[in-house]
Amino acid sequence: GILKETALQWAARQGHVGPCVLLREAGCDPGHRGVEGVNAVHLACRYGKHVVAAYLLARDEVPPGSPAGLLDAADERGRTPLMICVEWYWHEARGGLDTLRVLVALGCSVNRAERETGRTALHMAAERNVDRIALETLADAGASLEAEDGEGRTAEAVAVSHGHFEAAAALRSLRLSRAASRRCGEEQHRLCCGLRRRCCGRKRRRGEEESDEALLADPEGGDPEAA
Repeated sequence: GILKETALQWAARQGHVGPCVLLREAGCDPGHRGVEGVNAVHLACRYGKHVVAAYLLARDEVPPGSPAGLLDAADERGRTPLMICVEWYWHEARGGLDTLRVLVALGCSVNRAERETGRTALHMAAERNVDRIALETLADAGASLEAEDGEGRTAEAVAVSHGHFEAAAALRSLRLSRAASRRCGEEQHRLCCGLRRRCCGRKRRRGEEESDEALLADPEGGDPEAA
């Protein structure tokens, strides 16, 4: 057709799991790109077809994390499946959240930036005003709350610039919570180090005292039984 897509891509668009399985097992290429420059996984993520996305990614012959794999494969604009998922989040809200969870569970890169704009998935989520649970899912997966796009804006700043104040408040809350957790961890680390040093110092002093007592008891260091 006009889009020059395979039957697998059309099945992925519609979320038809059975046909996707049959076509994939018959050897249909999941990495084929049509006129839009996207593959079957991109299309499944665009339309919130999380079961299709999960199957195609699980069936991928390339290990997760590999540049050649489908999990982080970029389309012609440099957008990964995760970026496309959040950019089209509201096409099918429940499907969008489920797809987001699938991608995160499989270990997708959450901090990769779009080639043209420098936006991460979190920037796109802020721009699309996704719900708080989606923002929390990204943050819990390790998405940077301080990363800046090509214009020097964080995701929180992007949300503010688009008038999405609830999303901005959620991102600010996540940022402050992460900072507080980091400070708490640093304080606990310093406390543990201090306790360890004091403990080692006490053991060292105790050893020196025992050594002094032994010398006082036997100044010549001889063996009493031998004497």
